[in-house]
This record gives sequence, C-alpha cells and structure tokens, in this order.
Amino acid sequence: MPKLIICLGLFILTSMAHAQSIEVSASVDKNPVMVDESFILSVVANGEVDRSAFDSSLLMKDFMVGRTSVSSQTKMINFDTTRSTTWSTILILYLALT
Repeated sequence: MPKLIICLGLFILTSMAHAQSIEVSASVDKNPVMVDESFILSVVANGEVDRSAFDSSLLMKDFMVGRTSVSSQTKMINFDTTRSTTWSTILILYLALT
C-alpha cells in the first residue's frame, strides 16, 4: 500500500496548488486486502474543488481500477457554508508478474 499513499500524496499536492484551503483525506473499506480482492478507496476533499480533480489513472500501475463515483455536498449552518466532494473508486489489488 505504500504506492497508494504516494499517489494520494500527489493528488493532495495537486489539489493544494489549486486551492490552498483544501483538506483531503483518504480511507479504504478493508484493511488488509488480499491479492485479487476488491476494495473501495474513498477520497474526501473539504473545500471547493472541481469534481474532475481526482485522477485515478495514477493508480492503474498497481491496481485494477474500476468505476469512480463522485458526490458533492454543501452545508449551510448559521450562514457558514462548507463544501465537500467525495470520490469512491473500486480497486482490485493484483500481483503483477514482471
């Protein structure tokens, strides 16, 4: 999973360059994950980001990448507005024989 963390770090740095008040977090629905097993990677960006900011092609080197769904949420409480965007991607860990 270290390569996954590196890819997420690149995503975070790219997001930070575009908007400095963005907080990004990532989580998986299973840990550990076995070879040939699928799991869901969820990346949440708190702040105003483009829905197309997540680039799953960075993960293709180490995982089989499935469909990515995107959801956005806006909350207003006492005139304080917060926005978040969540990307959920199905990944399959596979053993590359090279």
